[in-house]
Amino acid sequence: MSSDKPPTPATPPAPVLPQSLTVVSHTNLIYWWPVWLVGLILAALTLFEDNRLAVVPAGTTVKQVEANKLYEVTLPTESLPMQDAVAAGKDAFPVRISRHTDYGIVYIVVVLAVTFGANVPLRGLASVAALLLIVLLTVVLAYFGWWGTVLEEAYGWHIMITLAGYLVPSIGLLILWLGTLFLYDPLRNLRISPGQLIVHRDIGDQSESFGTMGFVVEKRRTDLFRHWVLGLGAGDLIVKLPSQGLNVEFPNVMFVARRVAQIAELMKTQPMIRS
Repeated sequence: MSSDKPPTPATPPAPVLPQSLTVVSHTNLIYWWPVWLVGLILAALTLFEDNRLAVVPAGTTVKQVEANKLYEVTLPTESLPMQDAVAAGKDAFPVRISRHTDYGIVYIVVVLAVTFGANVPLRGLASVAALLLIVLLTVVLAYFGWWGTVLEEAYGWHIMITLAGYLVPSIGLLILWLGTLFLYDPLRNLRISPGQLIVHRDIGDQSESFGTMGFVVEKRRTDLFRHWVLGLGAGDLIVKLPSQGLNVEFPNVMFVARRVAQIAELMKTQPMIRS
């Protein structure tokens, strides 16, 4: 007589924990990605629009010769601004610029909002909501093309930026942003392994090694605009080791909530000592 026993289900393998964890402290430059991103988008729109800028002296008049087709431009001087380019066989109007004056407004508001949000703490929800409302209002007015009308009717102002005006600072900022994120910032880090804590406070300083007895890691209260809107989940990490007099702040840690959870899981592992 034989009895068939159901097979014992296989035990799922335990998750493999990392042997060490490195936490990188970033500079405030990581929050500046909207500036170079918006600048590149506006540069692309200006490029595909393919409108040109003509610079003429004061007192220039325009007379319509043929309706919606031919105009006569009269300058108060015999010297034309583009005559040197024409004589050299070059394009008389090489500078690209958009006819939409709203682009310049959007770019300026983004730069000002990021400058303020990346450097001034905004802990309260009301202040964050007010700043987001300003940005949203700017985008809505630009979408319907009302910014140019408002400024022209009020002050006769036009805020217009050329293709190079968008492209040069945006590319320069992108290069600095990438270099800081991947080359400079990783040199300031906190390396945690079971039983050991290695701290690189500043670039050029020697690393410091500590034991993890009494090790505490805390996440500082979140700055909503800087950490969640600009930082996409970044935050400030505070490392405390009272027994050894260690109290170090690591600002601008990306994905800080996940990092805290990973550190807590790693610290459950005790170092193995073999004799």
